[in-house]
Amino acid sequence: MKQYRCERVADVIVREVANILKTRISDPRLQYVTITACRVTKDIRIAYIYYSVMGINPDPDPIRKGLDSACGFIRRELGAKLELRYIPELRFEFDQSLEDGNRIWETLESIGGSEGNAE
Repeated sequence: MKQYRCERVADVIVREVANILKTRISDPRLQYVTITACRVTKDIRIAYIYYSVMGINPDPDPIRKGLDSACGFIRRELGAKLELRYIPELRFEFDQSLEDGNRIWETLESIGGSEGNAE
């Protein structure tokens, strides 16, 4: 039962943090940030929020600093939305999986293209 609760809280955090970034934060460093997933510890004290950046190949350092500076505001906004005794500490982690998937896709396409030319 506890694991199911953690998953529900993580789903709400993903939805709400994405909404907060979209509507309430005007930091230009966070303009292309997309929240991809969230993992919450069993005691719901820490939420690891995974993000990626769409469209451009940015320098990750300013984006990380922007998220860190907005962390307190995001946590306060989450407190108004979540009905929890303790609002989890937010830790943002860059999600490398989309870039890895794109690189694999390009490799597969180049292999498929070279085989098509061999015939």
